[in-house]
Amino acid sequence: MSDAEKVQLRSPRESLGGYVLFPQLIDKVRLLAKKQLPREYVANVLKPGNTIDGRFLTYTGVDAEPLRQAILSSQTDEEVLAWIQTHAKLATAEEEQAWADQLADYRPENQCEGLQSDFAGRTIFIL
Repeated sequence: MSDAEKVQLRSPRESLGGYVLFPQLIDKVRLLAKKQLPREYVANVLKPGNTIDGRFLTYTGVDAEPLRQAILSSQTDEEVLAWIQTHAKLATAEEEQAWADQLADYRPENQCEGLQSDFAGRTIFIL
């Protein structure tokens, strides 16, 4: 059994407060702090650039380290959401919808090597 099978992460398509990717990012930061994050994810946690977490950081305009500290010091997702709502750059309703649509349409199969399919035919990211 791989590390990824031992720990359940929320889907990157799940949202919190309208922020797609956010619940999974919270899971990854918390699991990494407990040394329970599957090794496939470790290198890209809160990594800026063209990573899943980097896309979130760019969209919100927040820096990785303050976000990490906010996640680890919060007891609930709602507390982390309150922090991000205070610190993220403001987006119009149109920008929020465009962000959600862009991620809903994003399919890494055409851009990434190292993808695998599980028995249900779902795509698994090897980050």
